[in-house]
Amino acid sequence: MRSSDGRETIFSGCNLSLPGVLAVVGPDADQSLAVVLAALGFETELVRETGFEVDWLRPIQSPFPFLRRQLLCPNARGEISMFWDTVLEEVVLGQERGFVDESSSAIMTTLDIAALVRRRPTALSGGETVRIILASHLLARPQILVVDRALEELDVGTRRLVLEQIRSLVPNGLFVVVGHMIHEMADQTWEVSGADLRILAARQTDQSHGTRAGTRHLDFVVNRARRSSEDTELIVEGFSVSRGGLDVFGEQSLHARAGDLVWVLGPNGCGKTTFFEAVLGWLPPNAGSVRLLTRGQEIELRGAIAYAPQDPEEDITEETLDGELVLATSVSGYQSLRPLTAAMVREWIRAEAVNESLVGYPLRNSIALQKLASVLAAFLRGHLVCFLDEPTLWIPSQWRSVVVRGLIEYLSRGGIVFCATHDDAFIEAVRRAWE
Repeated sequence: MRSSDGRETIFSGCNLSLPGVLAVVGPDADQSLAVVLAALGFETELVRETGFEVDWLRPIQSPFPFLRRQLLCPNARGEISMFWDTVLEEVVLGQERGFVDESSSAIMTTLDIAALVRRRPTALSGGETVRIILASHLLARPQILVVDRALEELDVGTRRLVLEQIRSLVPNGLFVVVGHMIHEMADQTWEVSGADLRILAARQTDQSHGTRAGTRHLDFVVNRARRSSEDTELIVEGFSVSRGGLDVFGEQSLHARAGDLVWVLGPNGCGKTTFFEAVLGWLPPNAGSVRLLTRGQEIELRGAIAYAPQDPEEDITEETLDGELVLATSVSGYQSLRPLTAAMVREWIRAEAVNESLVGYPLRNSIALQKLASVLAAFLRGHLVCFLDEPTLWIPSQWRSVVVRGLIEYLSRGGIVFCATHDDAFIEAVRRAWE
């Protein structure tokens, strides 16, 4: 790769062969994606959509000029079509095949979606949606498939399954995973940082505890505050929910107090997001109750819970991160905690060596920045309870320390946090900060 005037070599000597699995990592996933798309000969307009300026970047010679290429974006739910009634139609008819042959059946079986084929695509969990869209892309028989951070929505067990089986699903092509972690199943890893690209050996990662591999049900782990207070209590008793005629999870009960952190764990599809939506009143429960008490008096749940959803686009209204922070601090109608301030968050960004210019960067250009804005705004609103659905999804590792600081500060002010995550590194970082 050289600069557009041909004078400067950006990087060279990166050998790549098909078939294979390539992991691409780096502090800025949008930049990593732009570099790899340009290197693999994707259309210039598609590369520009990453939000990273690539006009200065030109391949010396376009590799693989005649190969079919496809890109799976980070927010797979945005690729779900509104035309199809079932998962089977989404996967098969979405690629204009019109029939289920041996290869499509094999793909659906390998990705563990055979049991989902009669369900509505819009009723799936985030991880289930990723597997459906991945199957749809694979049925198009691409010779190069680039997956931009989408695998980060998968639980540990499913992510390993996909990476282990991908060689049989893309037998003659190149499978590229862009993200913030190095996947141990990759044949090669590229680390992109600024104008540097390094070839790294695959590393073994410890991914054993965060999602409790082997369990197939919703699980709550409560970390009690050292000085737990009964000023605020959230009591869940015998709570169960169905969706689309199917039981999502059975009766759940727990008791959280001011300053408690509740990890909401389990594999894709076990009901983590559904639990949040039901407590917020968006879905009717089958049985049970959820009560919020302050000093023994029950109060209305609606308006007392801040929610940072898995998809940040549902939550963003302002143009910049700074705009979202200022808006969040202006919401005072239901504030009961001593709220955080936008100035505090800006100081965390400086202290954690995150680029200060991010506060004014257009949110529309970065899904990672949208996610960071959504999570920080949830802390700033000062509600009694905060629900975080995959708070580090798509966020680069050097930004996660800002999320950890916000979480610990919110808990120290007497807030109750429910956090659904598959991110083991985040769980460990919170544990260290908690101690």
